[in-house]
Amino acid sequence: MIHHVIQRLADSAAVASETAGRVFPLFRLQGSDIPAITVQLTGTEPVGTKDRLTDYEVHEVEITYFHDSPKAAWELSVTCRDLLDGWSNNAIKQSRFVNQATDIYQATEVFTITQRYEIHMDR
Repeated sequence: MIHHVIQRLADSAAVASETAGRVFPLFRLQGSDIPAITVQLTGTEPVGTKDRLTDYEVHEVEITYFHDSPKAAWELSVTCRDLLDGWSNNAIKQSRFVNQATDIYQATEVFTITQRYEIHMDR
């Protein structure tokens, strides 16, 4: 499922020019260059039905932006939020921004912003 999100980010000229294609599933490889983005599926909830198998799910996705500057991390997160909040395609019916948090890896001075999205999707 996250391949749809990764592809959406990778297809963006603004994201590609900023990250040089460093959009990773699950985690950023140790020692890899920044800026970078990780995309992780953190949960899936099927929408229940009474009389048949479900064909609709809500996925929780976390996207983390890594940068050496808090301002640049913020700008990258805004660019990606503009791409993802409200986005839909053939399989994805709706993408909704839910919340975000910031952090810093003090030993390496890498700034992060993690955003959480709900992705509504046909199976």
